[in-house]
Amino acid sequence: YACFECLPPYAGWLAMKERVRSVNFQKAIRYTPISEDIQTDVEILKWAYNVAVTRSFERNGELFLAPMADMFNHGTETEVELTYDEGG
Repeated sequence: YACFECLPPYAGWLAMKERVRSVNFQKAIRYTPISEDIQTDVEILKWAYNVAVTRSFERNGELFLAPMADMFNHGTETEVELTYDEGG
């Protein structure tokens, strides 16, 4: 249980937004060919959600998954600019 009202307004809004995304992820996973054991394992679902979220970025309200993008900026200075075209 989380007390979203106990947080400062913006932090509460962000936490609630993240909670909704997590719940939606858990609901969506039910429509995949993944075994029921995995679909009901809270720890695996948390891990999978965090992997997906930390390797995605939002553009115009839509999430894009970029599995290796986090590997491009491991130096002390950013030397990469992420772009995409209409084809993805």
